[in-house]
Amino acid sequence: MHPFFYACHFIETLKIAEDEHKFLFMYLHSPEHPFTPSFCRETLSSELVVQFLDANFVSWGALADRGEGLQMAATMNPSCFPFCAVIAPAPGESIAVLRQMEGPISPTELVGILQRTVEEQGSAFRSSKVKQAEAIIADRRLREEQDAAYLAALQIDKEKERKKNLPPADRAQKPAEAPTKAKNERLQNYPTKQQYGKTKEVLVQEKLNTRRLKIRGRILRLLHRY
Repeated sequence: MHPFFYACHFIETLKIAEDEHKFLFMYLHSPEHPFTPSFCRETLSSELVVQFLDANFVSWGALADRGEGLQMAATMNPSCFPFCAVIAPAPGESIAVLRQMEGPISPTELVGILQRTVEEQGSAFRSSKVKQAEAIIADRRLREEQDAAYLAALQIDKEKERKKNLPPADRAQKPAEAPTKAKNERLQNYPTKQQYGKTKEVLVQEKLNTRRLKIRGRILRLLHRY
């Protein structure tokens, strides 16, 4: 029985820890060291340690004398084995070493150290992640606003270019003038078709009456002669 160790590269395990909002527990195994067998048998295989690590950490282990384990040993420069560390992801591809544990340690002591580290560093770590997320959102919003402003300016330039390429007649075309007030008044003074018809009937009737009067006058003059 032992904690679940991710069988992938260190940087991949660190990314998993970041995605799960957890710290990374790293164990460098040195088979030749005299304290290693008892640590693996009594501490690392303890049910208390296994449950605590699986619930609160993402664990990664490697041999201290080869591959990535050798690289991490050179970076951490441990003075004694077994060697454990609590690591948090940092901006870019760097790491932050929050706690180092070297030499023999009991299950209770290991869990106590890990518990304090989570309590002390957890809030700062979450605050840092929140700030990073806010910075990413602000940067994305700024880029979207810049893209929108660029597209708007590009559209204005295209419209100017389109108008510039229009034929002169189309550019000089003016909207039709609306009738002026004077024109409206003159139009209102013109008789309608119906009114014009009635006026014509009155004139015809007046002409007929005038003709009848003239004929009647002639008849009267003739009667006086006889």
